[in-house]
Amino acid sequence: MRLAVDANAVFAAMLRGGVTRKIIFNRSIQLYAPRFLVDEVMKHYALFEKRSGMKRDGFARLTAKVLKRIRVATKDELAPYADAARHLSTDRNDLAYGACALAMAADLWSNDKGFKTGRIAVWRTEELAGRLGLA
Repeated sequence: MRLAVDANAVFAAMLRGGVTRKIIFNRSIQLYAPRFLVDEVMKHYALFEKRSGMKRDGFARLTAKVLKRIRVATKDELAPYADAARHLSTDRNDLAYGACALAMAADLWSNDKGFKTGRIAVWRTEELAGRLGLA
């Protein structure tokens, strides 16, 4: 299964174990994200590290493993899908995730309510967990 993953799912996987982290590391899934996601992780890294309750080295290793699972789409790959992505979400901040899903011929993993289904399938975490037998 190919999924464009939004930042909130990645943040959840970094902050606590559980089903979100299991989904991130499930080998039957290929994850994609715009560069924006990596920038957001790094921007908030210190806060996430503190909130995780993990030791510094452990959190650094986990973050590296999580990011390694995600193939980052380039701006050039996303640019042709920018206009189409405007019709997928009511939130401007989510346009890059919609463009990523379109560019990678992937579904979208997001718990945001602003995404419209139709051209792409939008999966919530609990739906993915059920499909993967993790619930």
